[in-house]
Formats: sequence, structure tokens, C-alpha cells
Amino acid sequence: MSTEQRSLFDTAPPAWEADAADERRVATVVLSFGPPKPLDYLVPEALREQVQPGCRVRVPLGGRNREVIGYCVDLADQTGPRRPLKEVSEVVDRRSLLSPAMLRLTRWMAEHYMCGWAQVLDAVVPSPVRGQAGTRMVTLLTLSLEALAAREQGKLSAKQAEVVDFLAAHQEPVTPDQITTAVGCSLAPISPRTRSRSRPIKSPTLSAAAWRRSPRCGGVD
Repeated sequence: MSTEQRSLFDTAPPAWEADAADERRVATVVLSFGPPKPLDYLVPEALREQVQPGCRVRVPLGGRNREVIGYCVDLADQTGPRRPLKEVSEVVDRRSLLSPAMLRLTRWMAEHYMCGWAQVLDAVVPSPVRGQAGTRMVTLLTLSLEALAAREQGKLSAKQAEVVDFLAAHQEPVTPDQITTAVGCSLAPISPRTRSRSRPIKSPTLSAAAWRRSPRCGGVD
């Protein structure tokens, strides 16, 4: 078969598939300490779902790739010629600290008062939020059917039975401190494992208690 004949059968992928394969997500980041102008960073696939405008990210800066924290102020999916970009290293915040409206307002303030955009963002976002001092993990407990069955079958100690009764009387999740105060016990009846001299024994009450973490944090809307 001649070269001319082979050219009749186009094996190249369709244009839209080639564009999709060449597409990449770019985050525009402003830094509190560093160049005053926004910088572009490539968002790796592993962080695509986490990087959002308004959240802080950790990025490499300079020839030594010193890691600094900045604000992601924009996201864009780009195609075409690729210019070399460094990648976002880490997402600092689990949710955006600033709404799109606040990003627009702070950008206007930076331009109007001729100061750095990141400076305005630092002033707008409360210091405890930036320092994550307003975030804490709370353990909440709820009753499971397994523990309730153990209670009915008489397999629990007296204090464990009281813990189950207390949980059964509350539809909303409660904290371990609430249980110990109400029942008048230590954390032992509700701890993940109680220990015997021979081996660890799984506490039936704990299988009854679903441990859930609830983040409490703030932002600026």
C-alpha cells in the first residue's frame, strides 16, 4: 500500500479529544510575602477537587522552591501551548475562606488603595481563622443496634448499660464528656477498647457508639 493510500485512513484522534487531553487546570495565587503580582501554578490531578478560589494553598517560590502560603484567587482550565509552571504543593484550608463577592471586593480595594491584594486578604480574613485557631475536632457518639442488642441480652456491665440507656434517650449525637457527666463514669465504658490482663477486649458499647468528627471553622462571606 502506498503512502498516498495510507493517508486516506486518518488515525489521529478527533480534535476535541486532543484538546481534552491537553487541558490543564491553572490556579492564580497571590502571596503575602513575595512578588506583588499574581502567580500561576499548575493544579495536580490529586488536588483538583480541593483547590478552590478563596482557599489558601502552599506553593513553591523562587529558584530554591521555598514553600510559601498564598491565596488562590482564580481557577482556569487552559489548553494550547504549555508554558512551564510549578505545581501547587498542598491545600491549607478544607473550605474556601472567601466568597467570590469578597474576592471581587478585596481586588477592588487593592487597586483603589494601591496595595497588595494579599495584604487586603490578610486584613479581611480574621487572624484566628488564618491560624486555624478557630478549628477544632469534636468527637460525637450515637447508639448502634449492636450495642442496643447487647444491652437487651445483658452482656454489658452496669456502667456500660447506663451509657447505652443515655445514648438511647438522645436522638442527637452527644460528646464523651456529656456521657461521663450524666452517667458519672470515666471514659472507660465508652473507650474503643477495654483492657483485660490477657488481651484487649473490644467494648460492646463502643461498637454502639459511632465516632464522628465535626470540624468547626470560619470564613468570610
